Amino acid sequence: TFDYLQNAEIIYNRRGVGYFVDSKAKNNIVAMHRQYFINEELPYLLQRMNMLGITLDEIAQMSNNK
Repeated sequence: TFDYLQNAEIIYNRRGVGYFVDSKAKNNIVAMHRQYFINEELPYLLQRMNMLGITLDEIAQMSNNK
């Protein structure tokens, strides 16, 4: 787990002191979640929208009405 977090530049190790949160951690986590959404969730969402006949314009209208 620590190796994964270090490779993702979320934490860093100070030898003999411990692990610390990297200053870029928040941006890196958001980027990782964004990439996951685009690659994994969005295609399914777009497929469902197409199947149900929901357009992007309808989504935009719903968003503006909130």
